[in-house]
Amino acid sequence: MTRRDSLSSAALLLSLLFTAGVADPAGARADATVTLTPPPGTIVHPGDKVEIRFAVENGRAIRGAIFHVKDRVERMEGMTEFVLSYDVPGATAGLIPINVETFGPGSETYRASSRLVVSPAQPFVSIAARPNQADISVGETSQLKILGRSADGSELDVSSSGADTLYANRSGGDAIVSVGPDGLIEGRGQGSEIIVVRNGLLGTAVLVHVAPMNHAPKMTRLEDVTIKGGEHLLIKLAATDPDGNGVRFTIGEVPSWVRLTNLGGGHGGIELKPTPEDAGEYTLVVEAIDDGSPMMSDFARIKVTVQPKAP
Repeated sequence: MTRRDSLSSAALLLSLLFTAGVADPAGARADATVTLTPPPGTIVHPGDKVEIRFAVENGRAIRGAIFHVKDRVERMEGMTEFVLSYDVPGATAGLIPINVETFGPGSETYRASSRLVVSPAQPFVSIAARPNQADISVGETSQLKILGRSADGSELDVSSSGADTLYANRSGGDAIVSVGPDGLIEGRGQGSEIIVVRNGLLGTAVLVHVAPMNHAPKMTRLEDVTIKGGEHLLIKLAATDPDGNGVRFTIGEVPSWVRLTNLGGGHGGIELKPTPEDAGEYTLVVEAIDDGSPMMSDFARIKVTVQPKAP
């Protein structure tokens, strides 16, 4: 039996078992019959046009129905049967959920659910991961995108587990990286892990590096300063890093009479030597940057007022 025959058999079995139930039996008629087609597991292909039918027999106070088909929402007015024409996306394989419910002036609400299975029109010759290498920190997440490539060069996004894509850590554990059924990875501990991805008989691998969680350094509060032209002033800088990383200071574009010095150990200084001709107000932006991975920073603004030299 081929893979497609297997899927067709599964769809037939699901259609035989499928019964769309009444959502609110206390407020709706017990003899109401709700139907929704296509049945769950119906196999479609990218670009297909699918007719979705929803009907309620012996229902009361129904004015219309709302269709939720993946990301599409459609509201329809009517009495008993509603038909929606749906175009299957051309670049995605996997499950498309269908949920429909009625609305009206009374308390009776009828609901039904189904799902389509989007299968590629041609078999894949390879699959590829984007990215094929991920660098994250502990506690961070990243989404893997898996593309199935056909012989004609076309690609489909098969990241969803509904597209028969499976993810597993080669180590067999999740101490470094955990991976969900839709390819969402989360860094759990420092180190490296290889995630093995399979779709049918095809496979690929993703290398994930997890760095320790890095926190931003904290600068000591700085006060605005006033200085007269011709005077000399040293502003002391200090910053601490909660992770014990090294910290250096940088400063944006400044006048020639402003000089920044890094002393190491989270200390530094800004030397001010304005002339009387430099009278005015200036804003200095100072940044403390650690050497962690990824690098984090804190910044402060200092307003410097230079007054003309007193006569």
